[in-house]
Amino acid sequence: MNIAKTMMDVEYEQPQQDAAASGSVCATKHAWARVPVEPGPAERAALKDKIRRLLKEKNAVMVSHYYVHPDLQDLAEETGGLVSDSLEMARFGRDHAATTLVVSGVRFMGETSKILSPEKRVLMPDLDAGATGAMTGGAYPDGIRKIVDAYAAGRRDEAADHYQQWLPLINFENRQGGILTAKALMKEGGVIACEAGRHPFPAMHPDTRAGLIDTAKRLDPMVLRWGR
Repeated sequence: MNIAKTMMDVEYEQPQQDAAASGSVCATKHAWARVPVEPGPAERAALKDKIRRLLKEKNAVMVSHYYVHPDLQDLAEETGGLVSDSLEMARFGRDHAATTLVVSGVRFMGETSKILSPEKRVLMPDLDAGATGAMTGGAYPDGIRKIVDAYAAGRRDEAADHYQQWLPLINFENRQGGILTAKALMKEGGVIACEAGRHPFPAMHPDTRAGLIDTAKRLDPMVLRWGR
């Protein structure tokens, strides 16, 4: 199937920007959203039958994330695959007898599956598929690890102390910074050159960014020193 013929552009209120024309260090065009064209009932049924047949013929198994299309979740379960989170998808694929894994999810999920199953073929329907969600602490694992390690070792008072220490930054990320927090911190630390987010999310307000950096500097996370 020609993927180009099954995808359509989505218009947003904000137009695409070219990096050179806008004077920015990166363009937003690469992050522009695409959504698949929904097939009709007859085509949907034919596609599902073809997928079932190919999975069996190619000794393949499908693993699907919770947030992919319901048809893909149904197909995974109907054919002996799995519907779960990203890590369990990779673990399931590693332990399954299939020699090919079909990953229904975003790119990092396919990469995780390949890390755990280097000898297997890992297929994804769209290598440009990405995620826009935020994972608290993704930019400062050195701080989060102090909390988790102490708690896992049974040192709950120590874990609570570390948690209280890092809570201002955690709260700032959840309440003000949002999904652009990690990028802003990495840009400040010289790790990346561009902190632009995906449309339709607007850029972080300068005052919010200043507050984030000020809060982070009090904790001296590695991200602010990593690229310097």
